[in-house]
Amino acid sequence: MLAAGIYLAVFWGVSAVTELPLGIITDIIGQKSATVLSCFIRAIGLLLILSNNFILLIISAILTGIAESLISGTLSSWLMNQVSDKKLLDLDRIFSKAAAFGSIFSLIIGFVSAQYLFQLNSSLPIIASSLFFIMLAILIIIDMPEKRELQTRKVSKSNNIISEGKAILDKILLLIRNEKTIFFVLLFLVFPTILDIGPSNQWQVAFSNENNTFILGYLWILISIVGIVTNMLIPKLPKLKDPLKEITLYIILDIIMILLITMTKFNIIFFLIHIALFTILSLKINVHIQRNIVKDDKIRSTIVSSFYTIESFITMLLLPINGFLTDEFGIFNTWNLFVLFTIVLLFINFFMIKVLSKIHKSKKFDTKCSP
Repeated sequence: MLAAGIYLAVFWGVSAVTELPLGIITDIIGQKSATVLSCFIRAIGLLLILSNNFILLIISAILTGIAESLISGTLSSWLMNQVSDKKLLDLDRIFSKAAAFGSIFSLIIGFVSAQYLFQLNSSLPIIASSLFFIMLAILIIIDMPEKRELQTRKVSKSNNIISEGKAILDKILLLIRNEKTIFFVLLFLVFPTILDIGPSNQWQVAFSNENNTFILGYLWILISIVGIVTNMLIPKLPKLKDPLKEITLYIILDIIMILLITMTKFNIIFFLIHIALFTILSLKINVHIQRNIVKDDKIRSTIVSSFYTIESFITMLLLPINGFLTDEFGIFNTWNLFVLFTIVLLFINFFMIKVLSKIHKSKKFDTKCSP
């Protein structure tokens, strides 16, 4: 258990630190090259888990964290970069279908690995996963298209990468100066993750006791099914014109569900509704970032990585706090404390966005009026 805890801590730490620089590198080399690189690095990282050597286990965590940073948001950014008119894309439908397919695939592979491969040899699921990523990388190299101007650039000198990276950073800094609320908008989009820190990491313990331990396996299947069904239904859900108001509405509904989980006897039912709401929120947030926040294809991966950097650092910070509060006050009370924390953050965040928006508008007005 200690080794597993250290592995996860290193993984989250590396993911948080490498998200932004690897997002910049992805914009330089192209999403296709970044995806291929991620697959090969993850395959090597998985194989190192088979070793009983502690140092190799840490290297595995580092490589897996790097691979995760390279792939997070990369495929959705690749899709957006292939299309000139972004408005033609029904992102809710595309992303939901992709997520549903991924959930089905994950459920089948997880069942086969646990039921058959693991029974034959405990190392087989890891070896099979590593081979899968290698084959996926080869398939991407052969068959994944990419716009000519966004294809991997041949860089002969390291200072070319540095200069391109600096140019991307300059564009990000210019964006922050022009859109002063962007940091608080990205922070707002992390709130669903804050709410889910307890439920996603502690549901097995929360719903397990001497009388209902046997239902955990069935609950895992139900969670997968709820995720699949929700992703299929997302394109049919009613939409608001303002995507941030729509996300706010779902966050409020999720807050209510978590309170109902902790305060009623029907907690499992409300937990499954929370899973559905979190699935919707994850997709809506991804769509909002890709469609409304990113305006320049050349820095798309960097902006997406900025969001994941904020999310990773907040998760890394709050996970041990969640564990400490659970030991002190219990699981459900801790979930309620996180709900209270999120509500306070919501008010602060909305206040800051409103203030900065007024300042930005007044400066624009002064600039227009000045001779």
